[in-house]
Amino acid sequence: MASPTRSACSANYEPSRAFETRHGTVWRVEWHGAWYLADWTTQNGALREIGIKELIQFAVARLHRPRSGEPESGSA
Repeated sequence: MASPTRSACSANYEPSRAFETRHGTVWRVEWHGAWYLADWTTQNGALREIGIKELIQFAVARLHRPRSGEPESGSA
């Protein structure tokens, strides 16, 4: 399946969610019969197909990553 274009994504309502990391990077996740992920910080990110397991791992890694100089979770 070819990756949907931005105009195709906007033309029909499809479930989508965006999340922002504390580093200020915004990621957008869309459903078009499969999950697609894009860097939305500049609104220029190309959508790429991603499996649900990889998507969950991706989100957890981005949302739980400490800022540089901060201790890892659970370490003091």
